[in-house]
Amino acid sequence: DVNFLQLEDDDLREDIKSLGFPIIHKHKLCCLRQELVDSFVEARYFMFIRYAAFHLQQLSAKRQQKTSEQKSIEDSKDSGKIEAAKETEKETNKDDKSQNKEIKRESKSQDKEVKRDSKSQDKETKGDSKSQDKEIKDKKQKREEKKEKLDTAKKDDAKDAEKTEKL
Repeated sequence: DVNFLQLEDDDLREDIKSLGFPIIHKHKLCCLRQELVDSFVEARYFMFIRYAAFHLQQLSAKRQQKTSEQKSIEDSKDSGKIEAAKETEKETNKDDKSQNKEIKRESKSQDKEVKRDSKSQDKETKGDSKSQDKEIKDKKQKREEKKEKLDTAKKDDAKDAEKTEKL
């Protein structure tokens, strides 16, 4: 633009000089060709795009890292729950074993008592064999009922253990 150029051999009129022309700028952009200005703007635009892409990649990497940390925390919580379930299962198994031992002891002691009673009754009365048979059968039925209760308790414990494992 002629208004911004200061030429040595060209003198401007007084009225134009009174308006402040030619305006002198420090940067001299007005003197540059439009192609140079366009290439400068384009270079800055590409620089901005690269900078923005770099920061977007960093943000996505941080998000992925956070999600992986959360997954690992959840996995550790799940493994803690599984370990707790296994421990409770072990405790129930120990309780079942101790109950089985107690029932076996009781049944053995009852068997011994039945044998003692039957021997003593055989000595006292030989004719009451029918009543003795009934008593023996009753005691056997009681033992079988205890064993059945124990079996159902074991099944219930196994179901509970499966439920805890699923959690």
